[in-house]
Amino acid sequence: MDWASVSGLNLDRSSSVDVSAIFKTSGSFQPSMVTLPQFVTLLAGSGIRGPHHLSGICLDQRGWFLSQGKQFTVFEDHAGIMDGTVFKRVNADLIAQPLASIALDHRRKDHLRTLWLELLALSNQSVQAHANITKCLGWGFDYPTRDRKMAVPVLFMEKALCSLQDLLQHPKDHGADDISFAIRHQLCLDVLEGLICLHKTKFVHGDIKPANILIFRNDDPLVPFVAKLNDFGMCIPLQEDVRESYKSYGGTRGWLAPELMKDHGTSDFFHKALLYKCDVFAFGLLVLSVLFGSGDSPFEQDLLSKDFLVGKALHILESQPLSSGLVPNLTSKLETLMSTSLDADPNKRPTLHRDMLAISSPEFQAW
Repeated sequence: MDWASVSGLNLDRSSSVDVSAIFKTSGSFQPSMVTLPQFVTLLAGSGIRGPHHLSGICLDQRGWFLSQGKQFTVFEDHAGIMDGTVFKRVNADLIAQPLASIALDHRRKDHLRTLWLELLALSNQSVQAHANITKCLGWGFDYPTRDRKMAVPVLFMEKALCSLQDLLQHPKDHGADDISFAIRHQLCLDVLEGLICLHKTKFVHGDIKPANILIFRNDDPLVPFVAKLNDFGMCIPLQEDVRESYKSYGGTRGWLAPELMKDHGTSDFFHKALLYKCDVFAFGLLVLSVLFGSGDSPFEQDLLSKDFLVGKALHILESQPLSSGLVPNLTSKLETLMSTSLDADPNKRPTLHRDMLAISSPEFQAW
């Protein structure tokens, strides 16, 4: 049984849908669709392989439960049929009502918008081709009800070892006695490369933090791990003819730029490129956290709006012991990065580029 027979949709799986065009309404990037069948239509035309039908036993029986968020429940296939893959199934409460009569409330509309934004990023060819962004391997349907008449969309994603935050806080759980400074530096470089790609393709991530970075093993003793950007449910696609405001940026407390904490009115429109600078601010905090911390925000959110934030960041940098592994040529790079990326004025924050963290060291050359 496929989705078309369940929902009444006539899906042309050979066609390509202009995903971004569907979000353009009244000059603002808001989805005009309000039903899950329309989301599946996007999946069908996204260019991502599918649909694949999980026949036989559904994920609740055949899969190991890994985690549950607002939009997805994540499983691993314990049958070993699809090794190296995890399944992100749309939470069933989004489609619990008959599809033809869904009248979604604001909560469900927000959930669907998050799903669409994730799909928008995952269906971009440049984004999916990048080595430091998680890959969507395909999409399909699971049938979790007893009568197997409710088809639930599933994204097939490459399986990670853990999140960056988890690696830093529990390295022994993942086969590492400790995470050396050189490896931490390499992981920051990975995040930087992924963000550069995302920004070049006109996406703002919208929620940069170590918990949203996935770690994969790498078959190289000098570079044992690879970090990849994940979780695009808060991304902001900056289309040329779309206006945005700071209200568009989601983020997480402890990682929010000062301008995001101000009371911006609904008519407070501005140059949308400033939203990139919110990612830059969060990246500066991430580097500080990864190099010298354990993946948590280095500051309370209230401190992030203070003029002395850069001074505090530089103090953390200057107070590192000689045994930390911090080399002089990277110290100067980090001083510049902290001074610019954490500036309270978003206009003074830089555009991300590799030279921010590039140094002439064996570890960097190996990376």
